[in-house]
Amino acid sequence: MNWLINLSLPTTPRSCFHCPGSLRVQAKRESTFDIDMVNTFLSLLLAKGKLSVACKLFEIFTFNALGKASRIDEVNKLFEQMKSSGINPDVVTVNTLIEVHCKAGRLKDAYKFLKIMLGAGCTPNHVTDTTLDFLGKEIEKMRYQKASMVHDKDD
Repeated sequence: MNWLINLSLPTTPRSCFHCPGSLRVQAKRESTFDIDMVNTFLSLLLAKGKLSVACKLFEIFTFNALGKASRIDEVNKLFEQMKSSGINPDVVTVNTLIEVHCKAGRLKDAYKFLKIMLGAGCTPNHVTDTTLDFLGKEIEKMRYQKASMVHDKDD
């Protein structure tokens, strides 16, 4: 484990998932990210003095974990607590919130977070584009389902 701590870690949150020390992630694929891996990354980042990157990883993991557990109200409460504590959402935070709400079928809330992002002067990035594509597809699916219900009702 000591050799991992001595690795030179990148300074941006996104590149942490692709650093040379992520052998376990590479071996298992990124989609199998688990609590042990997150804890390992947090420990490594903190040992290297990368507190802001560690905090961002923890934030993203928390939002995603709550979202996967269908605890969307808690995601929203956490977001409100962050804002009331003076923590301004960045593009990574808002992208995560949009994605979590989309996957939970709360499309209006997802759109609300997009408006928050733009209103705060937060510049969307390529991840935002991908997330918005997913949001668009979910909206189309919902429209199709509603149209099918109306059509079935008329029969």
